[in-house]
Order: sequence, then C-alpha cells, then structure tokens
Amino acid sequence: MTCSDIAERRVSALDARRSKLAAVGTSSCRLRPAGLLLLAFLACFGCSRLDFSNPTATPLGDIMDSGRPYDDGAAAARAQHRAAKLAEAVAAWQRSRAGVVEGYDIGAGDVLRVGVLDLEKPGVESRLEVEVGDDGAVELALVGKVAVAGVSPEEAKRRICAAYEGKYLKSPKVSVALSEPRSKPVIVTGEVAKPGIYYLNKNTSSLLEILLLAGGLAAGAGDEVIVAHGNPAVVTNVSDTAQGTGTNVEESAEVTRQDVVTVDVRRLLDEGDLSVNVAVRGGDIVTVPAGKKKYVYVLGYVARPGAFPTEGGDEMEVMHALALAGGLQPAGRAENSFVLKKSASGQKVVPVDLTKIARGVRPTFNLRAGDTLVVGTGFFARLSEFIRPVFSAGASYTPTLAP
Repeated sequence: MTCSDIAERRVSALDARRSKLAAVGTSSCRLRPAGLLLLAFLACFGCSRLDFSNPTATPLGDIMDSGRPYDDGAAAARAQHRAAKLAEAVAAWQRSRAGVVEGYDIGAGDVLRVGVLDLEKPGVESRLEVEVGDDGAVELALVGKVAVAGVSPEEAKRRICAAYEGKYLKSPKVSVALSEPRSKPVIVTGEVAKPGIYYLNKNTSSLLEILLLAGGLAAGAGDEVIVAHGNPAVVTNVSDTAQGTGTNVEESAEVTRQDVVTVDVRRLLDEGDLSVNVAVRGGDIVTVPAGKKKYVYVLGYVARPGAFPTEGGDEMEVMHALALAGGLQPAGRAENSFVLKKSASGQKVVPVDLTKIARGVRPTFNLRAGDTLVVGTGFFARLSEFIRPVFSAGASYTPTLAP
C-alpha cells in the first residue's frame, strides 16, 4: 500500500468520525431544551416520594386510635367551666330554698350531744356524747335507754326530759344537738374530684349539693349523672371513710329497689335547669360515668392519617388536628383541603384553605367530634410524581463517543 492510499484512508476515517460527532451533537441539542423545561418545572413544584399507586385516604372503618390524646388545656378549661357552673347552680338552688326549714330525723349511727342541767351538780350542765344504737335508742345516765330514732332532735329533747322528769329532776332542762350525722350515707362514685361516702345533715339533699360535697365533676366526667335511690340498711361491701377523704367505694354496693334516675348534666349546669336537680336521700348512690371517647379524623396527604380523641370536650382546633397528624406530606396542598361534616340530611362537604388560616388571613375554627379533615393535593404535585421517574431515567443517560 502506497503512502497516498494510507493518507486517503485516514482522511475518510476522520470525515466519518466528524459526521458521527455532528449527529450526536444535533441529538443533544434537541434533548437540552426538554431537560431544561423539566428542571424548571420540578424546581417550581418540587418532587415527592409519595407512591400514587397506593391510596392515602384510609377508610374510616380501618382507622385505629392513634393513642396520642389531644391536650391543649381543653380538659382543664372544661372542668373549670363546669365548676363555675356548679357553683352558680348551687347558689340559685339555695336562693330558691330560702326560708325552707330543713328537717332531720335521727337514725341509728348518729351521735348526739345531750346536755342535762343539775344532773350531777346543781347549776352545772352535764354533757354527754351518745350514739344511737341499732335499736334506735340512746343510753343515758340514771334513766337508761331512751328511744329517739325516727324523730327530730327537738322531739328527742322532749323524750329525754320526760325520762328525767319526776324521778330524778324537777322541771329538767335538756339540750339535744346532732354531733355527727351518720345515719344517712350517700355513696358518690365515678368521675368526681373526691369519691367516697358523705353523710347528710338533713333528711333530703339535692344532686347539686352532693356534687359540691364531692368536689365537683372531674375532667373525665361525661354528660350524665345516675342516681340510684335505695335503703341505707342494705348498702353492702362499702369501705367506711371519714367524710370528704375521697376514698373509693367498691362497685358492689346494692340498693333495695330499681329506682334509678339519669340526669343530663348539660341541662342541670349549662342551662341551669333546676327542675332536673333530683332529691338525694340517705342510702342513695350517685354515679358519674366517664365521658365516651370522641374523635376527629384527619385523612389524605398527611404524615399520619388517623383518629384523634378530643379529650375533655367535643371539639378540636383544626390546626392542632393537623399537627397531631404529623403535618403535610410533600405532595399535600393545605389550600386544597375540605371537612366532611355529618348532619341530619347527610354528609356535608366544606372546602377550607388551611394556608390562609395559618397565615392569619382567615380565622381558625374547631372540628367537632365526628368531623373528618381531608388534606388534598394539586394537579402539578400529582403530575410531578409521574414525571419524576421519567426524568430520573432520562437524566441518567450520558452519550459517549465510540473510539
């Protein structure tokens, strides 16, 4: 092969290489604008790792309790509100009872303070603390037993005077006072500040007064109070306690008859309806059940969809609910949210813009128990989820030159 032949071959190979480079360069120029467009699009709208093949809106039936109670002081505020309402209601009840003389019938277990003048020394009053026995009588010096059960302290005074009259004293002067009322126990159980046994100092009290004695409703109290009327003689399995100590009472206490009244606390306290302030007598059992757990639901493009209990109330502020759900997913759009509310006519959809609420442009609002907050997404956010894998695959391609 001559030198001219070798030179011609090298020129031909160089021309072929240049043609190949030109073709590749033209192709790269075509790809560059599209790549830049995708980069600009994704820079504006962002990428997300959310898998759209899996639904994010969990059916309500599959939602489990998150175990994270909502607590922003609502329970304490509700308890304080009810305490204030209880005080107002008791004051209104006492005003309505002004001038009414409250009677008391002495019973077994009561401790009486009895004073008898000239019994031991002339001009000196002898004072005795005596307990009424199971037979309804008290044991007194010199005269022995005197029956006092079922009568007022005033009537007991007359009976004791009659016992001393003639035999031991002439025109005896006697005083009788109730020292420790213990014949009329009322058992208070459940969600009150101080559950225990409380002894009435009058024949008939009221539900409001009993709740006040027990320190008011606890934060976990529901909207009902159950009063079971009964006979104190058959109250069993109850641990005795000093008044107001708050000692718990066993649940096996019994009553003689099925006379049970359920009182709506909202009517009694919030509305001040004294007509539902039922009478409470010795032997009654007052039970304050715990409130049923109520939930709000947060679904859609949030980190932790779920059900969140509204501890101590029926409502939860919407931004707190969103915070409990862990905030938004990357594809979530706060402005594209809505609330599902149940009503008598069915389910109502209320669009909400959480972005404006967060910025203070619009006032916040409370979700009621049973409401569902759904955080949506946007068109471009969804589109970016489909484009991202394609763009990632294209970006990994780097053309190389053949040797």
